[in-house]
Amino acid sequence: MPTFEPEDFWAALHRLYEQQLKHDEQIGQLVEQGKQTDERLSKLITIVGDLTAIVRSHEERLEGLEGPA
Repeated sequence: MPTFEPEDFWAALHRLYEQQLKHDEQIGQLVEQGKQTDERLSKLITIVGDLTAIVRSHEERLEGLEGPA
């Protein structure tokens, strides 16, 4: 059964800790990117809704100008 020297154990533990810090940083970046994506999608949804209302308004005006078919 292999044994660890105390120095090896602490070195391995330090490497694990450093990897965990990098992982946590990447997760934080992904969360921030997700929030930014949500904000952009929300703005896009608002724009599409506004455009839809404009198109609908123009269609109604055209129908009023053309009269009943």
